[in-house]
Amino acid sequence: LYGPVDINLAVVPHVLIGGATGSGKSLLLRMLLAQCLAKGAGESATVILCDLKGGLDYLRFKHPSFHLVTDIDSFIGILEEYVGELKTRIEILRDAGASNLKEYNENNPLHQHKRIIIACDEVAEALDKTGLPKEAKERIDKANDYLSTVATMGRAVGLHLLLATQRPDANVLTGQV
Repeated sequence: LYGPVDINLAVVPHVLIGGATGSGKSLLLRMLLAQCLAKGAGESATVILCDLKGGLDYLRFKHPSFHLVTDIDSFIGILEEYVGELKTRIEILRDAGASNLKEYNENNPLHQHKRIIIACDEVAEALDKTGLPKEAKERIDKANDYLSTVATMGRAVGLHLLLATQRPDANVLTGQV
């Protein structure tokens, strides 16, 4: 309605899309992810998407920098891996005297680091603990902890969250996320 909208992940590091069923959350998420992959032909970003609905909305995303997971255990494993990457990048940037990924990449053209976009379509479904046994609730708490870490520390090192949900409330997402 108002023309093109730009989202610069260096400035707006994370995006939370909320809305009712049929309001266009998945469509907007698909467009944002497609732009992340198209920018620099995917050389500047890796995109990981969790879609517990089976990934049907993302079948056309055939790109070497795009990774789809459709189960919560794989998503938690990926979150754990990238929180480790986040901590490694903090050390790398600190050692290089760079305050953020853009500055590091500008000063180190031979050792570039891609931005990493972690997306989840219907994140409330992934994090809902209703009716789960204790062990499963603990796994979901771990996922929430990982998301909180990325939300609070990811911007400077190039880790970003793009989350879509019908109910963006504190019962499902922590206040930090």
